[in-house]
Amino acid sequence: EVRADRDVVLSAVRKNGHVLSHAPLEARQDPEVALAAAAQNPRALEHAMPELRGDAAFMVQAVKISRDCLMHAAPKLWNDHDFVFAMARIDGHLLKRVSADLRTDRGIVLAAVAQNGIALQHAAATLKADREVVRTAIEQDGHALGHACLELRADREFVLEAVKLKGDAFAGAAVQLRAEPAFVAAALAWSARALKHASRELRADRGFVLDAVRRDGRAFQFAADLLRGDAEVALAAIAGHAGALEHVAPELREDRQFLLTAVALNADILLHSALSLREHRDFMLEALRQNGMGLRHVSGKMRDDREIVLAAVQQNGHALEFASPQLRDARQVVLVAVGQNGHALQHASPELRAHHRIVLAALAQTCEAIVHA
Repeated sequence: EVRADRDVVLSAVRKNGHVLSHAPLEARQDPEVALAAAAQNPRALEHAMPELRGDAAFMVQAVKISRDCLMHAAPKLWNDHDFVFAMARIDGHLLKRVSADLRTDRGIVLAAVAQNGIALQHAAATLKADREVVRTAIEQDGHALGHACLELRADREFVLEAVKLKGDAFAGAAVQLRAEPAFVAAALAWSARALKHASRELRADRGFVLDAVRRDGRAFQFAADLLRGDAEVALAAIAGHAGALEHVAPELREDRQFLLTAVALNADILLHSALSLREHRDFMLEALRQNGMGLRHVSGKMRDDREIVLAAVQQNGHALEFASPQLRDARQVVLVAVGQNGHALQHASPELRAHHRIVLAALAQTCEAIVHA
């Protein structure tokens, strides 16, 4: 009598889903009881009545609780349109489990690729040639282009459109397009990642890569190893993207003169250089003479070092912003800064922004400095 009490069974399966195996027939075919058991342990669903496991609406609810419930779905459901459509929206990769007929269903395939673009690989051939289906897949995952029909992968206009959506889509472009300099250059205009998927010959072509990194330094990481040790190519990349330093060959990263030249081009490379280098006083003194804005990346101790700060503001007055409060209140330091750039007055201490001699020095450099006084 206790086992036949629905409330007792419901309470029990919520604590241990496998209790369902000992429940009476009525409980095992009760949707609420079976779902409660599945919520506690998806494997418990094997004890539900076959009629329930073959009911599309019930199984959709169960899968929403846990995808592991799918292992107990009746095989016939993979031929059920509504069930398959619902599953495709939950997990696009499930398209590989459906019948061949349903893989030709445009609505089901669209739902699947919208959830997981790579599911395109399981679609019928006709839908791999459907521009809207393939575009939807690419929007979700750029690599989906690789599963489209060869005609679309070789279609210049379509491939460029795909690269605009997702840079990695270029990986799926036809081999001949990935080896064509003009086309790869067009793709690079939309995504630096296009170089990653260009032909090996193009990634090792110095002139081509040099042009690519000048447009977008992020492309440098995809250049051939040999070119990552080429100072001119590396510096061209660093000028536009400080993070390119992380992909420079080790021998260049340890070259003092190379690093000083790189700092002059882009002070932010200091963020990507070794901490030991940023704490090396002599190196930083020389680096800040090249690009004062590097002061933003030095330690607090160096920001309070008068010689270090003077070197920075002599090169760029705006570096005063990153000096310690004590040095932003030091007359000599501020005079040097405003002499280099009158707008540096805005970074001086309140007292010095009202100092007659300092304000005049800033105005001598630019009359616009009056707004900072």
